[in-house]
Amino acid sequence: MTALDQLAEPTAWADLGALLHEWVPRQRWFGAKASDDIATEIVDAAVLPGSGHGGADVLVVLLAVEHDDQRDHYQVPLVATAADEDHLVGTCGQVPLGDACADAGGARTLAAATLSSRAQPTTVGSALAGRPLIEQELSPADVPRWIDVEQSNSAAVLGERWFLKVFRRIGDGPNPDVELTAVLTEAGQDSVPTQAGSLSWGSEDDAPSLALLTVYVPDATDAWEQALADAAAIARGAEPPHGVADDVADLGGVVGELHATLADRLGAQPVGVETLALWAHGMEAQLDRVLAQARGVEDPAVAEVVARGEEVRAHLRGLARLEDAGRTLRIHGDLHLGQLLRRPDGGWLVLDFEGEPARSLEQRRRPQSAMRDVAGMLRSFDYAAAFHAGEPGPTLAAWRDRMAAAFLTGYEAVAPAALLPSDPAARSALRAAFVLDKAVYELGYELNNRPDWVSIPAGGILRVLRGAAAEVSR
Repeated sequence: MTALDQLAEPTAWADLGALLHEWVPRQRWFGAKASDDIATEIVDAAVLPGSGHGGADVLVVLLAVEHDDQRDHYQVPLVATAADEDHLVGTCGQVPLGDACADAGGARTLAAATLSSRAQPTTVGSALAGRPLIEQELSPADVPRWIDVEQSNSAAVLGERWFLKVFRRIGDGPNPDVELTAVLTEAGQDSVPTQAGSLSWGSEDDAPSLALLTVYVPDATDAWEQALADAAAIARGAEPPHGVADDVADLGGVVGELHATLADRLGAQPVGVETLALWAHGMEAQLDRVLAQARGVEDPAVAEVVARGEEVRAHLRGLARLEDAGRTLRIHGDLHLGQLLRRPDGGWLVLDFEGEPARSLEQRRRPQSAMRDVAGMLRSFDYAAAFHAGEPGPTLAAWRDRMAAAFLTGYEAVAPAALLPSDPAARSALRAAFVLDKAVYELGYELNNRPDWVSIPAGGILRVLRGAAAEVSR
């Protein structure tokens, strides 16, 4: 029995749990940093044997975290190594423990587990189950490199061929990124990185997801950074270097095709009266919270939003009166320019189908209106135009509106008509409601996190009310 095997036994969990109780809340991916009273408990553990070509044994710990009357679960993969100081977890039973995601041998073993159909038993009777979608193995050249970025998951690139995402916070079912990329991969969609396999806590279809392995696209670049560079060039009167706006109609077609595939493979249902009422109620509740935060803010655009709060409410309430709101389907859920890559030929790749991380797993897996994704893209164009210049001048505003119009044209040319209201006025009203809801959400976020940015979502809200933006009137 190895040292990690011993730590996987319940007799060692008191000491190991005390170590993780101190380490986990300090990590960037921990989601309850604002909570003062946190209780932790190890509920299961398993050891993944090290794969060949440098793979290290990995102790995967399932840690329950109680805070603010809720109970979350986190995955903590560990290796027995004297890791560098930044990724050293601590010592337990004279065993130095490091973060497996930041360790080359640990990352290799986690990636290999997604490509293996062999199940590894856990201490309390479950299993770590690999779910390969392609018949391949890691090669000696697939050396992992840690991606050290600010995010809620952990990630590594292996040999410039594979991209490994390790989910830290574990829900009660499969992660939408695993679910939806599997469906789209099996459908042959080339606008999504091919899923190679995944790892779950349990072999059941609804088992929680632990890791996802996709094909890495090394020559693709960040669409958000390209859009910002274009906007900066336009602001100084220069030619945009990447021409993002020239390919936005194609992006609309890509999103429409993704929606069509998800609806075909996973189903789509007509939006009923109860669903519309539920959407309107949730939007109003969010509006009330954000208006309460915004009162007294000196920014002129925010002050106008507060003064016109009842107009916003009237738009949102109008959602419940629509006789035709299209259909609900599984969607991306958090679509914006930061979730996109561009190939050198200008083609688009859509990433990260997890949905908004602040929402529960149940909410993220719930079918929604396709307009929620559409609204996310329209709002992203607004942020790109305003990022460097604040309130964009006429040239940047025209660039933003041209992208919005092109995206909508491309989307509606490809998306199945049944997913959207058949009446153009109803389609516009539905789109306006979701754009407003997204902008209200953004206003609340900026008030809490980036007060200097509040004018961006506030200006978006006011444009909807004025009916002057191409994104909500055609």
